[in-house]
Amino acid sequence: MWRDRKWRMKGDKFKKNGNPTHVVAAAPPHVDKVDFATLVTYWYSKDGQDLSDKNKKSCSFQKETHTTGSKSYASHVEEMKEERGVNVPIERAELYEKFYTHKDGTPVNDDAAKNIQRMNELMSDPSTQLDCTSSSGSIAWAPNDVYSQVKGPEHSGRVRGLGFGPTPFWSKYQDKNYGTSNTIGGRRPKVPRNEE
Repeated sequence: MWRDRKWRMKGDKFKKNGNPTHVVAAAPPHVDKVDFATLVTYWYSKDGQDLSDKNKKSCSFQKETHTTGSKSYASHVEEMKEERGVNVPIERAELYEKFYTHKDGTPVNDDAAKNIQRMNELMSDPSTQLDCTSSSGSIAWAPNDVYSQVKGPEHSGRVRGLGFGPTPFWSKYQDKNYGTSNTIGGRRPKVPRNEE
């Protein structure tokens, strides 16, 4: 992936107080020289450095980092379904445990360990289970599922733990009998727009 290669090249070649001309001259043999020169010029530009600093600062606020790389939620869900041998939607809490656990089974940090433990406690209680038997989607979720009980209510504009999928803005129309779905595979109702 070009994005991964750019990141690795920046780590190998970019020196904050270095000379861009020397970096361009040491371009890797498998990379187009013009593209690499453009990339290096951006790395050393004020905009490039400002964005890099801003992103580093934003990243430092994260309490938990997932361990799944750039692989999509959908790919992980399909793998989990194949492992189980049952075509039933996966709950967000189950995905959380997979995404925030290292290969050796240890959580990424103490916050993730506490969240995973609490989610497992809640999932062992039959009253907190979602009814996924009639769902056609890949990831089961509800406004008060195990994941949201541990991580807190959803914020405006998106539903956490689903990857690309539904957004919760339409939940305010539930009581107007537009209908809702608790899975990604469900179709979101058309909401009338206020056109002025």
